[in-house]
Amino acid sequence: MAGGFFAKYFQHVQSQGKEKNVHEPVALDIRKAMLGSGRVEFSLLASWANKHEKDAFIRMIPMPFLVGSSVVKGNLFTLTHQEMTKFFEEEKIAARSDQEEQVMLEWALYPLIKKQDTFGTGIEKLTIGRDSDSDIVIPDYAISKKHAEIRVVHKDCFIKDRGAKNKIYINGVLLSSNSESVLKNGDLLKLGRYKFYLMSSQALYDIFNAEI
Repeated sequence: MAGGFFAKYFQHVQSQGKEKNVHEPVALDIRKAMLGSGRVEFSLLASWANKHEKDAFIRMIPMPFLVGSSVVKGNLFTLTHQEMTKFFEEEKIAARSDQEEQVMLEWALYPLIKKQDTFGTGIEKLTIGRDSDSDIVIPDYAISKKHAEIRVVHKDCFIKDRGAKNKIYINGVLLSSNSESVLKNGDLLKLGRYKFYLMSSQALYDIFNAEI
């Protein structure tokens, strides 16, 4: 279940909670909360969801998120040039990856919105890659400098492989190179050795406020 990996954090989040704001809250500026990598801190978003009513939270944070799920155990093959993307081979026998790395990814929340404002089209086009100028930066040699592109058109999401060396999988199905596919809430993406769920802000709100 998509929300299962959050469970161990719920108790801490809820113990920090305060009475929800039943009045119209001050508008939340998600862009100001974004780090240079495009991430938003788990604890910050959880506190917003804990303090505000659902309708207000969704109205102020309407975009979907990529939510870190797990790191796949495997090997990166060394290439001649150290700056180049390395091929990743997943281990055939499932094994848990480094615990510290695993926990860090499970806290990774990437709102699908550009770091800078876009105007007039109703379309957000975001890049995912190792390059620091990507909208979502994943600084890992299993991720190509220009790995993927996500388009958010109103409430619809599409992902495109940009010729990534380590291919993209959607719910275990390979996305062909330089092709695009629609994404649905709850879909599981594998980018290199990283797995993410696509989750709506409504789904995140429900998880943050779930009963333990």
